Amino acid sequence: MGAFDSLQEIPVLAGNGMSLRPLTPADAPDAWAYYSDPEVYGPTSLDIESLAATEAGLQSMADSFARRESIRWGIVPAGVERIAGDCGFFNFDGLSAEIGYLLAGPFWGRGIASEAVDLMLTFAFDTLGLQEVKATVLDGNERSLRLLDRKGFQRVELLPRFRNVRGEMKDFWLLRCAR
Repeated sequence: MGAFDSLQEIPVLAGNGMSLRPLTPADAPDAWAYYSDPEVYGPTSLDIESLAATEAGLQSMADSFARRESIRWGIVPAGVERIAGDCGFFNFDGLSAEIGYLLAGPFWGRGIASEAVDLMLTFAFDTLGLQEVKATVLDGNERSLRLLDRKGFQRVELLPRFRNVRGEMKDFWLLRCAR
């Protein structure tokens, strides 16, 4: 995948109101705090059941980067020492990849997720050389759909019974943003 293959480590991406930095095992308690919040995980396909599973998930993310399959950052709001969410790319396919993000409820409405998506899109297009970024969003997750609409994503189609959400197949929107 070109530029992605040449990355030796996950870079820090700095914005005005937040930064994106590599996740570490020490982030597990903070990640578990929002992974276990029904308001955060409810409109996603996330299914992590414990702090131990969160720790394993963070290790899996690091292993996935080492294999050049995905890249995941911790979202750190300005003035905060700990992560308030995470975001990244996965499902690389030629010159495209899928974007995903989670943000703890207390940080909603502050423009943090919006800035994270901006940083990721700039990185995807300018550094990785991607031509398209995709997203799949659970039907009914209006906050995420509105955010992606504002960032220039186009809704392509509703995918019926696309992904298992805690034991039930649910519909997801496919969205695309071209360079």
